[in-house]
Amino acid sequence: MVTVNAAPARTLTPADNVAAAVAAAKPGDVLLLSPGTYPYLFIDGAAKTGMVTLRGQAGVKVSGIRFRDSAFIRIESVEVNGGARGVELTRANHDLQFSGVKLLGQTDCGFYSNTWDSGVYSLLLEGCVIGDQPAGSGATGVTFQGGVTHHVEIRGTTFRNIANDVFEMPGVTSAGPNHDFVVDRCQFLGVSGRTAGAHTDGWHFYGIDATTPQGYNLTFTNNRVIDAGLSDTLLFHDSRIANVVVDNNLFVNDTVGGYSTIIGPCDGLRYTNNTIVAAPPRWGVLFGQQAGAQVGRGYVVTNNIFACPETIYLEAGVAGWGVFDYNVAK
Repeated sequence: MVTVNAAPARTLTPADNVAAAVAAAKPGDVLLLSPGTYPYLFIDGAAKTGMVTLRGQAGVKVSGIRFRDSAFIRIESVEVNGGARGVELTRANHDLQFSGVKLLGQTDCGFYSNTWDSGVYSLLLEGCVIGDQPAGSGATGVTFQGGVTHHVEIRGTTFRNIANDVFEMPGVTSAGPNHDFVVDRCQFLGVSGRTAGAHTDGWHFYGIDATTPQGYNLTFTNNRVIDAGLSDTLLFHDSRIANVVVDNNLFVNDTVGGYSTIIGPCDGLRYTNNTIVAAPPRWGVLFGQQAGAQVGRGYVVTNNIFACPETIYLEAGVAGWGVFDYNVAK
């Protein structure tokens, strides 16, 4: 067992250079932010070998946070109000954690990652609040672009009043497919107001076509999507994905007139133990959209409860992709 002998927690104020303190910190160190409003925090090249924690005390606000080429840093209990983006990741980053962070009122995106060709991995958001975005701004909750993104966990986070897609990302990048995402125990509580013609989804995992192998290992479990005002809660289309788990979620009037879930052809799908409650003109789930000649495999769609006008819609040929049984329509 390796013991990290961290120094006593150091307390910083808005007058201190927080980025420099993070750069100088050693693995296991804790930096405490005393109450106040801090300027934009740009952490550049802080590639640690063990976790350094930046912990806000009550009333800490930061005008924005950006990471570039950094690793093993944990941000706790800070609030970012306004600005274009709350948190931004550029170039290579890994092992970053955000706990109890509030990203509110951004005009472009709450949590934005564009790492170009470098990628990002081992990312955790837990117990965060993202939203309260200006109506009609087109802002998203979480967006991933650029290089391969993998091993991302979003847990216990509340998305509220998002102006566009809550969570959006492509299935494949120039460097390969995105993979290993977990969205668990989150709440989706609505959109702030649609931009004209906007298609506002809960998790939009989009692809370049229905034939190129794209993302894999996507998990959406134990979430609550209530009166969310979305176009579709889960929209996995035009992307040939593999190993999808949608389990034990509650969808209540989650869309304004679309399907709760739309999933194109994939290799391995478990859609189980979900409850979908919706009044007209909302529907349940659709499998096989834009499949064309593509064939899905290994579908297990069982033990779901539907209280909505249309339960499961299977496009031509989809019934042969797996097991669709023991679902209840009320």
